[in-house]
Amino acid sequence: MSLDHYHQLPRIKLLDRTPLTPLKRLSAILGIDLYIKRDDIGATGGGGNKLRKLEFIVAQALEQGCDTLITFGALQSNHARLTAAVAARFGLACHLILSRKVPRSGPHYEGGGNLVLDALFGATLHSLSAEEDPLAYCEGLKADLGKQGAKPYVVPFGGSDARGAIGYIACVQEIVEQAREEAIEVDHLVHASGSGGTQAGLLLGGRLHAASFDIQGISVLHTTTDLKPIVQDIVDDACNLLEMAPARDETPVQIDDRFVGRGYGLIDADVQNALKRMAGSEGILLDPVYTGKAFAGLLKRAQEGVYEKGSTVVFLHTGGLPGLFAYSDELLDSASLHTPRRQG
Repeated sequence: MSLDHYHQLPRIKLLDRTPLTPLKRLSAILGIDLYIKRDDIGATGGGGNKLRKLEFIVAQALEQGCDTLITFGALQSNHARLTAAVAARFGLACHLILSRKVPRSGPHYEGGGNLVLDALFGATLHSLSAEEDPLAYCEGLKADLGKQGAKPYVVPFGGSDARGAIGYIACVQEIVEQAREEAIEVDHLVHASGSGGTQAGLLLGGRLHAASFDIQGISVLHTTTDLKPIVQDIVDDACNLLEMAPARDETPVQIDDRFVGRGYGLIDADVQNALKRMAGSEGILLDPVYTGKAFAGLLKRAQEGVYEKGSTVVFLHTGGLPGLFAYSDELLDSASLHTPRRQG
């Protein structure tokens, strides 16, 4: 199978090869060889998995001569923050349509975290209520900007379309190469699955680079029933873009939806425990919306014996650090993260 069409697509470089790091203390506790793929590390916008997607999406926008990026997401969207950062880097205007879809309020969530960075990157912010339709608003905004002489490009939700998903082919290539360099054989790759694009890209990468490991998505938003066809449709669209034959039997979509909890963007004791376990054991910070839930899922699945003793598991860290500060009030109030007061 050829990668010629992949290499011919327009692309901008936003992310260097990210580290694959052993988590030795957690490995000893869990009885598996656990590694972390650090896609949270990046030179632009604070890092995160959306940079891989924006490499291809923004390249197309630039090729088309667009001067403005528009995208949408939740109020504390990591995708929106990185879109704004990339726009700033390439001298593009940026409009972020941010919905109050997560039932949280207060100064930390409504005025901190990613929102501060969005403003620093110079984006224009549009705040919508949970009931308003962001797609309809987006189309209206695009039309208005066009009338004003701008040439806008709409970046899809989460960067999760065929072109964005293709960005994650490189991640699998890196893992395959790093495993070979470290003389390890990866059995499982575990990641947070939200809008579906990352998982679709990983499945494509696994197929193109003949990866021996299975790819397991931990849903943070949808039920398995809803998310599987979303992922599969993106895979099919990406196959068309790359002029590859679809092969659904070769790319099974594995999703565990047991850790969505109370809903998208809402945390619980399992997420708090996952954040604390990673930070307290390895000094690595996860985020409360995506990687915290995904790592909670990994911990539970390890406890259930899903991973054989001594097997090698890679956890994909997709970023989201600024979101921690949007939840700092809730995290500090929790019993597990409570800071003791000085006595006397």
